[in-house]
This record gives sequence, structure tokens and C-alpha cells, in this order.
Amino acid sequence: MGQAKRLTDDNFLTAEHVPCASGVHPRFPSEPEVGPPVGLTLSGGGFRATFAGLGVARYLADVGLLENLWISSSVSGGSVANAILATNWAELRARGFAPQAVDELVIDPTVAKIASKSLKAHLIKNVWRTAGGRTRTDLLAWAFDKWFIGDVTLDELDAGVRWVFNASNMATGTRFTFERSMIGDYVNGFVSTDDIKIKVALAAAVSAAVPGAFAVTKLEDVDLPCRGIDTARLLDGGAYVTTPASRCSIAIASTRCSPCVSPPVACSRLAATARFRSFAISSSPMRCCIARVVACEPETW
Repeated sequence: MGQAKRLTDDNFLTAEHVPCASGVHPRFPSEPEVGPPVGLTLSGGGFRATFAGLGVARYLADVGLLENLWISSSVSGGSVANAILATNWAELRARGFAPQAVDELVIDPTVAKIASKSLKAHLIKNVWRTAGGRTRTDLLAWAFDKWFIGDVTLDELDAGVRWVFNASNMATGTRFTFERSMIGDYVNGFVSTDDIKIKVALAAAVSAAVPGAFAVTKLEDVDLPCRGIDTARLLDGGAYVTTPASRCSIAIASTRCSPCVSPPVACSRLAATARFRSFAISSSPMRCCIARVVACEPETW
């Protein structure tokens, strides 16, 4: 691990982006007592990606593996699904992760909201809320808060799953993560969410902030350990990586994909027949994939 070095306006352009020795590391939940730990990656693509991600969660419940979810990592539209799933996790557990519970708590309310209203029209109608220094991304976070997520902060998320919302840091060219236990990137360092309060809705909005349509988020009030001048400019996580699976070092034994026109059969059958220690499930609007893997170990920091 490189020595922590604060970037300044004098050395930023020439400084090597070495890892910041912030001393803050992710907190991993315990692995399931029965069955394999499951990793879920949710890619971008607007509300299509949101529905694709929630659909995969539904079919994990169908085959009895939703309770084995160990890490859930997302970008862009997938982060909306990730946030909805995360903020309902405790209630889903209380109801045994039953498919009916997923429908009633997660899928039906989301479908009803998106089918009955236009998010674009809602944002335009409330554009006046950007007065006073707020940005369009702040407005998106406000809408996510009202529509899907509620007034929940990252540190309040259920500790049984490692929830990861990925954004792109346009200043450093790195992946910036919002997690239950910490936020940051390897250049600027990480800070614990024990010390700051970041709303889940903001994390999802930053992860889904498409360049051009939404403004960068600077998090000026967050004192990242190695932060210098303008070193946190955050936008859509899909600009850095479309499938946020780099948290794990995965040796793939086999991967099978099918068009999402019929994901229930493909995903359910693959999940039901997997017999490896752990496996990762990836969803996108175009395909549904399950990669059976030999090992899934966290990266070092």
C-alpha cells in the first residue's frame, strides 16, 4: 500500500495515482451458514436495468438463494434496484425471503410508481428545487428518495449484505464507491460512514447520473484522506465499468447467458443447478448471466 499523499493544484496533473493509505477497509458480512454465498452485479440501462435487476432478485427468491446474498454491487440504473433491495432487506428477511414478499415489498411498488408517472416530467416540474446551489443530480436524489428509497442513510443499511453503489470519479479516472461502511476510491482514500451521513438516494443518484443530463457531484463536505484540489467529481458509474464485478477475484469455470426475453427459466435453472462454493450473478437489460466460479475472494486494499 502506497504512502498517503495529499494531491494539490501543483502536483495533481503530474502525481502518480498511488493507493491512499487511509486505513479504512470494507466490512464483509458473514458467509451463509447453508449454501453458497451469492454475488449480484447490476449493470446500467435506465429503468430497464432496474427491472432486470429486480427480476433477478425475484428469481433468486424462487430458487431459495436470495437469503444467501453476500455482496450486491451496482452502477447506473442497476443502483436503483440495488437501493430498493437494500432498504427492504430487513423486512424481506423477516418474511423468509419468499417470492411473494419480493413482489409485495420490492417489485409491485416499483412497477406501480414507474408505470403511473414519468420521472423526466417529475424532474422538469421540480427543476425549481435546483435553486440555491443544488444540482440536477441533487434533484434526482430527491426524486429517488420520494419515489423509491425513503430517508435512509448508508450506515443504516442491513449489515447482512455488502451493498456497493459505484460511481465514476472523472477527476482521477477511478471507481468511486458508496458502501454501508465507507465511501471513497483508492486514490483519494476512504472514510467511514460512522463519521458522515450519506443518503442511499444520493448514492444511487450519483451512480445513475448520466454525463450531460446530470451534473457532477463533488462531495465538498467529505474530507477524504488524500483529497486535493477538485479530486472528487462523480458521475454515472457506467462510465467506468458497465458490470461492477471487480470487487472479487473470480476464476470462471463456466458462463452461460440467455436473452432477457425469458430470464426466469435461464436464471432459475442455472441457479438451481449450481454446485460450486460460490457464484456470481450478473444482470443487464440485454441478457441474464450466471457465472459459476471457483472462488470469490475480496481484493486487497
